[in-house]
Amino acid sequence: MSEARKENSEILSKNFAFGGDRTNASPQIAMMNTLFLREHNRIAGIIEEANSRWDDEHIFQVTRNVMIVLFIKIVVEEYINHISPSIKFMADPEVAWKAPWNKPNWITTEFSLLYRWHSLIPDESKWVAVSYPVTETIMNNRPLLDIGLKQAFIDMSTQRAGRIGAFNTAESLLEMEDKAIKQGRLCQLASYADYREYMSLSRPKDFSDISSDAAVINLLQRIYHKVDDVEFYVGLFA
Repeated sequence: MSEARKENSEILSKNFAFGGDRTNASPQIAMMNTLFLREHNRIAGIIEEANSRWDDEHIFQVTRNVMIVLFIKIVVEEYINHISPSIKFMADPEVAWKAPWNKPNWITTEFSLLYRWHSLIPDESKWVAVSYPVTETIMNNRPLLDIGLKQAFIDMSTQRAGRIGAFNTAESLLEMEDKAIKQGRLCQLASYADYREYMSLSRPKDFSDISSDAAVINLLQRIYHKVDDVEFYVGLFA
């Protein structure tokens, strides 16, 4: 076996048995899943003790429902409210029960593209004393296993994030940005200007209405003939 194959096999041997296809994408994602898995097991123990006649499947499903609510409350009331301070959201599903837009297991392409925050990811992340380039953390839980869950949360919470915007994506993630643009084109999304107008925002009349950064303006001018041609994904992050 070649050295490269040996190293790849060693990395994959550190993957965890999670119920999702992206849960081992990075040690940062794996640590979040590990935390919620441990909390699931803790709550399941409490429920089992209080309901001795329930079988394992019943306990699992009730615990699963508890974890879903807990996760939604954290995402909506802590995370989303933190990044969008102008509007306060509550994890109350009542507003959606009879809403015409409410669809089960349904998400828009626009929402999917909105959350491609690759420029936030620093080129390197430090796990105690060791710095790992982005390329060395993909499908590799070794950094997490080396320092443990508690220290991982300490290190990642104090890790300085990147700046959202153009020219700030780690080189190893540029392929993902390319795929995001292609996804928007495949789904025939409207232009960035059209979406602004749809959301009752002012329609950009010039490239400088999208960004005040001269380098970004120059890039948009070179790629697009006119401001109305700027694509949804590109416009959002420019």
